Amino acid sequence: MKLTLLTPLLVLVPLVLASSTQAQIPELIRQLQTLKKCEKCNLRGANLYGSNLEGASLSNTDLSGADLRRTNLNGATLSGANLRGADLSDANLMDADLSDANLSGATLSKTTLSIVLLCNTTLPEGRISKRDCSRLYR
Repeated sequence: MKLTLLTPLLVLVPLVLASSTQAQIPELIRQLQTLKKCEKCNLRGANLYGSNLEGASLSNTDLSGADLRRTNLNGATLSGANLRGADLSDANLMDADLSDANLSGATLSKTTLSIVLLCNTTLPEGRISKRDCSRLYR
C-alpha cells in the first residue's frame, strides 16, 4: 500500500524540479546579457545564439548542449565550464579562458580560437590539452 502511494511522488518530484530549473534559464540569460556574469549557473541547453557576451564571466557554468552559434565570447572567462555537446559554430572565442573546461562533443566549426587559453581543457574529441599550462601558472 505504501509503495503504491510513493510511486506517483517518485515520478512527479523529478519532473517538478526539472521544470523549475528550465523556468530559471530565461532569467539567467537576461542576467548574463545585462551583467555579463553568470558563474556556476545552470544554462544547460540555453539558446544564446548570436549573443554578445564579450568579456563575460562564466566560470564553472553548465552550458552543456547550449546553442552558442555566432556568439561573441571574446575575452570571456569559461574556466571550468561544461560545454559538452554545445554548438559553438562560428563563435568568437578570441582571448577566452577555457582552462579546465569540458568541450567533449562540442561543435567548433568556423570558430575563432586565437589566443585561447587551453590548460587541462577537454577537447571535442576527448583529448586533454595542456598547451597553455605554463602560461597560466607563471
